[in-house]
Amino acid sequence: MTDSALRTLCKDIFPEAFAARPCPVDEISDSSRLCANPRVSVLVATYNHEPWIRKALDSILAQQCPFDFEILVGDDCSTDASRDVLREYQQAYPDKFRLVFAKQNTRAEGIMDARDSRARAPILAFLETDDFWSSPDKLRLQVDALERDGADVCFARTQGVDPNDCPLPKQYGMAPRYTAAVGANPRNLPHLSSWVIRRDFYRHVMFELGLPPIVRYLDLSSVALYCACGKTTVVPQFLSCYRITGKGIWTSQEDRPWENLWVMLRAFTCLWAFLPRKSRPLKLREEIFDAAWKFLRQAPESDISRRRSVTRVARALVPYWDLHAVLRALRLPKD
Repeated sequence: MTDSALRTLCKDIFPEAFAARPCPVDEISDSSRLCANPRVSVLVATYNHEPWIRKALDSILAQQCPFDFEILVGDDCSTDASRDVLREYQQAYPDKFRLVFAKQNTRAEGIMDARDSRARAPILAFLETDDFWSSPDKLRLQVDALERDGADVCFARTQGVDPNDCPLPKQYGMAPRYTAAVGANPRNLPHLSSWVIRRDFYRHVMFELGLPPIVRYLDLSSVALYCACGKTTVVPQFLSCYRITGKGIWTSQEDRPWENLWVMLRAFTCLWAFLPRKSRPLKLREEIFDAAWKFLRQAPESDISRRRSVTRVARALVPYWDLHAVLRALRLPKD
């Protein structure tokens, strides 16, 4: 199958992956008091995180670094008191905070684009307000590493914690380096709270390569994209904490693992189809087939439409593999 045919197939079986979600917003900030030339824009996402939002914001304000930074918070129409807390912080720190309030909920997607497009600094950092940074040196260490190594992206290690902030056995971003092959492996995923990225590189890979929106909305495919198209570096220290509540988009589906596999398949297949050939890591194809095999084994037999779509994806990619080995491994059902 040609690249053009594969892209058409993706649009046919994953139409929702190509649907951008425009998001009308209101920005609350005081332009006369904002720092003039921030070195870093901290991009924060929140939705109904009232119990944890203060700890997240305080962990940003605690950063000790020799440069200015701004804090852009995108709220996706929270229904709790999150916005009241955000207004309180903006009034207390008008030189730091810019609030971007969605007028309607977009399941994080539209508000992300509206928030990110407003970043003024040449370097971006990320945090969701149910997580927090655990070191006051995080920004300084990662910006130094980015500049020292001439990298596009810097990752660090993240400690999983429970809702009471007690450490869990789960740790993230433990790979010593992130090549294209490592970045395409979900088991090596560095957590979003550890990402520090050059803004120009971020905008190039996310918006100028013509990739479907789903690629930039999912951490798995974003990391694979960064590692395939840019130079990465790592600060081998624990600099952030990921609070695992069981209520997140990903962790809430652990009793229905095929749903997460479906999300991964959509993002990885679209990433593979739309990346330039020279940037496609072999590991990405392996992960697509692995997810397809697991989905076909775990998804209910009654889920006929999605099972058929997964089969079409696997068969479309067979030319890149040994035909008989793939068919045997997947035990693909007949149409």
